[in-house]
This record gives sequence, C-alpha cells and structure tokens, in this order.
Amino acid sequence: MLRMFKFAVPVIALAALALFAGRITLADDAPVAGASTKPSSVKITVVDTDKKPVEAAHVRLTVAPQKNSAKNQAAGGKHPAVAEGDTAADGTVQFDNIAPGDYVAMAVKDELKGREKVTVTGDGTLVEKTVKLKAPKAPAAGN
Repeated sequence: MLRMFKFAVPVIALAALALFAGRITLADDAPVAGASTKPSSVKITVVDTDKKPVEAAHVRLTVAPQKNSAKNQAAGGKHPAVAEGDTAADGTVQFDNIAPGDYVAMAVKDELKGREKVTVTGDGTLVEKTVKLKAPKAPAAGN
C-alpha cells in the first residue's frame, strides 16, 4: 500500500500542474509560456518635426533585435517585417493580429526617417505609438 501511495502522489501532483499551467502568471503579470494570450492591433501615427500627420509614409514593424543573441547574429542584425503599410491622410496605419513581443516601428517618407519601440503585451488591447520623422544627420566634414 505504501508503494502505491509513493507512486500516486507524484502522478497527482504532475496532473495538477498540467491542469493549471496555463493559468499561472508571474509576479510582474508577464504571461507564462503556454498561457493563453491574445494578438493585438498596433496603430502607428507618423508626424513631421512640426507634429503634423504625414500621409503616404511607409511603415515597417519588425521584431526588436535582442543584443548578443544567436538569433540576432544569425540574422545579421536584420529582421524581416512582421507587417508593413503606408499611412493614410491622417498619418496613421494600423496592423492587426500582432503577437505579443517587442517590436520596432520604422517609418520613411522621402529622405525623412523615424523609429519607435513598440511592446505588445498579449492582452488584446490596441497599442498606439507615434513616430516622428527627422532628416538624416549630415556626414561629418572631411568624410
């Protein structure tokens, strides 16, 4: 009987762990691997230096590079676009069904460029960010 009890306790504990694994969250409310998360929409507003909306700016949403990671080094520091599109007359573009994670929104219009970090938490809410376009820095004299 004691042998059967020694066997049953670990089996029951594992079954309980498997049953509740998707409902466990960390103290900082970050989702645990395997926990259910919802994709979110990301709305990017592109503005110029006067904070006016920029129409027809091209926006790319890419996975944010992780410093010193093997995956980042293998990609040569470049990551493919998760989503991309052009802004409307009000300077906005929206990307739907974006998985939780850290991203970079990069916007370009003519010679103007801008970028902003975007974090999608997985709670299904709309994430809104503003990207300000700037002129590229002039090369240093003598180059």
